[in-house]
Amino acid sequence: MNRPLFLRASYFLGGAWVTYCAVVSAQAGAPATAATFVVVLGLLLIAAIREAELAYARAVAADLRRALRVHTTRAARRTDHAALDGACCLPGWESRGATHSDTCAERAA
Repeated sequence: MNRPLFLRASYFLGGAWVTYCAVVSAQAGAPATAATFVVVLGLLLIAAIREAELAYARAVAADLRRALRVHTTRAARRTDHAALDGACCLPGWESRGATHSDTCAERAA
């Protein structure tokens, strides 16, 4: 079970238990205890909302890192292709993966 799902389940179960305790305390005539349970329920709600926002932020950050990695890889590939175009007497699209011709300066060097 992954972390966000586990935390959401924990917040839900904890909130249900705290709500039950608040209702039982109010029925038993302990308004201060019931109010304390309501405050704890509010804190659990804030924690659940915060965790949901953090999970969204983590997902966005992962998407950005993935996009940056792809962009960097493509830029590096373009640089490699440009170096091949300048290093061989054949156009880059012909020389990639092919052997150099006998007249190529890079082959003689």
